Amino acid sequence: MELNATADFKTFLSKYSSTQNWSSDCDETAKSNDNHSVVSKADTSWRNTKPRPLRRRSVAATSNAKVSVQRGRNARHEKAVRNSPVTEYRTLIDVIDYDLDVLFCGINPGIKSSLAGHHFAGPNNHFYPCLYESGLTRGERVTFKDDIRLACDFGFGITNVVKRVSRTSSHLTPKEYADGIPSVVEKVKQYRPKYLCFVGKVVFESFSRWWFQQHGKASKNWKPTFGFQSDMKLSWDNCDGETKIFAVPSTSGRVSHYQKDDKVGFFRDLKNLLNDDPYVLFTEETKLS
Repeated sequence: MELNATADFKTFLSKYSSTQNWSSDCDETAKSNDNHSVVSKADTSWRNTKPRPLRRRSVAATSNAKVSVQRGRNARHEKAVRNSPVTEYRTLIDVIDYDLDVLFCGINPGIKSSLAGHHFAGPNNHFYPCLYESGLTRGERVTFKDDIRLACDFGFGITNVVKRVSRTSSHLTPKEYADGIPSVVEKVKQYRPKYLCFVGKVVFESFSRWWFQQHGKASKNWKPTFGFQSDMKLSWDNCDGETKIFAVPSTSGRVSHYQKDDKVGFFRDLKNLLNDDPYVLFTEETKLS
């Protein structure tokens, strides 16, 4: 029993000695690497492994995913724009004077008009081409930069139902239209233009609802039509006289129901009315000094 114990003890010492030698080797390696971690051969086995093959996606799938993400971003942006008023842009002052031949009434200033500081300044807006091609400016080509002199040179003024600037008229609310009509009516009664021409179906409809309400008439079966409104007039304050009502489609390039030639036709009808009206100051034969 004693010999066996000695033999077992020697075996234990032999194993313990080999373990100590391995530990001392590790200590020496750690010292020689200046405290850098020691990686055994077993830990570096990842270098010999093959990389996992990448999952392939078709070009169409990738493209569709990008388009879907972009559409989502655009939708969120449009919603934010629609729900937040554009307060950083300045509104426009009216081009107006007493006894004008025509006071044009638009919807509201767009961003391009606000930045330019002129009415109907959008690059695709047909307002000034319609003035020129219909003969209302008597052969003189005008642009948005000429809006300020329309009153003194041609007898035309410009105002808007809604003063707030927006990217499109779809960002406006029905309440804004309804609230803006009385202000336009007050300007007409004060400045006494011969004609009030609404530029855009939505503003003409807003005015018509107000007019029917003021005169106690039902508008349920009424349908708007462009051109001269023979049954609608606005009486002036403090003097005898009245303003006649005319309506043309919106001159915005976004409006596709009427092409530019169609819009020019309505402006030409207005011009013919002016020529036949004895109270109009600026006619086709008028010569400016």
